[in-house]
Amino acid sequence: MDQQPKKTIIVIDDNAPLLRELGSMLERGGWSVTLCGDGSSAIRSVMSRSFEAVLIDFSLPDIRGHVITETIRTIMPRACIIGMSFLDREYEFLAAGADTFFLKPFDIDEVDRIAGLHGSRTGDMD
Repeated sequence: MDQQPKKTIIVIDDNAPLLRELGSMLERGGWSVTLCGDGSSAIRSVMSRSFEAVLIDFSLPDIRGHVITETIRTIMPRACIIGMSFLDREYEFLAAGADTFFLKPFDIDEVDRIAGLHGSRTGDMD
């Protein structure tokens, strides 16, 4: 019996305990997860591998999340990009090309739901 490939997501947040927790929860939900603690490593990751979804924090030590969103959107135009922050940064993320925004804390199941809806709209992510 063939196993379906796991959905791929990159999670970008400089809060290491939160990053690990999000990664664990997403893995339990069936995702193949890549974790990055800063924008530079995230950009390197998306340049070397395609992801179906991106979960990105606004406040990162090197580059703001909405700036990275613009870069990721040009590299992976069909990926589902979800911005997140403890402060309302929805406008910045959506203007930069994110698909949606979550105010922290949020229900991790929403990531799966939103990315799943996005994937069904755009088809396979090459």
